[in-house]
Amino acid sequence: MKRIIVVLSVIMLSIISIGSVLNNCSSQNKEVVKIGAVLPLTGPYALLGESEQKGLRLATEILNSSDSIYADKIDLALEDSKGQTNDAVAGAQKLMSAQRINYIITSLSGVSLAIKPIVLNNQGLQIAYAMDEKISQDAATVFRIYPSIIEEGQTILKYLKSKTSGRVAIVYFNSEVFEREVREVLEPGLKESMVQGIDIENFDDVSATRNIFAKLRQKKPNIIIINCYYTQYQSIFKILNEYDLLGSEIVGGLDLSIAINQDLLQDSWLDSVIVAAPLSNFITNDNTNNKPREYFLKKYEEKYNEPPIYEAAYAYDSLMLLVQAMNTSNSNDPAEVAKALRNIKNFQGATGNISILEDGNVKSSWVLGKIKEGDLIPIDENK
Repeated sequence: MKRIIVVLSVIMLSIISIGSVLNNCSSQNKEVVKIGAVLPLTGPYALLGESEQKGLRLATEILNSSDSIYADKIDLALEDSKGQTNDAVAGAQKLMSAQRINYIITSLSGVSLAIKPIVLNNQGLQIAYAMDEKISQDAATVFRIYPSIIEEGQTILKYLKSKTSGRVAIVYFNSEVFEREVREVLEPGLKESMVQGIDIENFDDVSATRNIFAKLRQKKPNIIIINCYYTQYQSIFKILNEYDLLGSEIVGGLDLSIAINQDLLQDSWLDSVIVAAPLSNFITNDNTNNKPREYFLKKYEEKYNEPPIYEAAYAYDSLMLLVQAMNTSNSNDPAEVAKALRNIKNFQGATGNISILEDGNVKSSWVLGKIKEGDLIPIDENK
């Protein structure tokens, strides 16, 4: 299968947008600005952490090549969370206490929530790559620059409501973020629809899905929604195939798109797969002909000799946004930078047009797609 570049539509900062980041600042009061990142550089989510690290390093390199940013230099320090909250907390404490870093970038919902109190206690600023909107709640200096789990659920639900009949099964990994998507969005929404029945099951270990799918085979659902982490999909699809359930329509979200991008799933498994993901993750005529995107791909591939995935783009954007806020506020004080960051609207970034909402989140444009000739294509474009 052709490699699906999940940032297929990654829209790089145009030269004008880069100029607004690099030039919109005072030449006075320059200093070295230290930025820390706690990422899953090893462990089951290393693919995400490695991509995020590359996006941050590329942005740092571009920013440091200019003499017109707020700081003399951006100094990036990394800590490995291994995808575990204990390691993440230790890494954040090291960055903020020992190295006196005020700006912390985090990845994954559980890790980001665990680090949030440390950032607040140290009067710092946090940017999270995570799907749980609660991360930025009740915190003036905490931001979430990433697609949200509620938006994902709403996109899937809209598609399900277009199906006027049939039985729907929901199978999800037992975590707080997936629980919210199911209980707050999918379950209540489906109960208001015309579906003939709903089966909801969760699991703590992929091996437990064998019993779940054995039961579902008897009920013959028309649609099976599977929400879990990308590392779990390969084993789950093997079990689905074993139980002859791939004839049902399989619906998933952002993590399913990652599994597809990494060629974890066989082509023959994907004929009936529907994926909900941000528009920036899809091939569209507008995006594939976008010159700024081509510039981004060129710079990224020159540096790393590989195409980027969407994590790199969000990481890139987060650092550009942070420096834009420093430029606007002409300050290295996290409280002042946070105020400027919250006021950023219509910033043209690698993931498209970005506006920071009042609650510290960003809103993404989500669409549904399917696999066509090895590429992830919005459903409307298949007509």
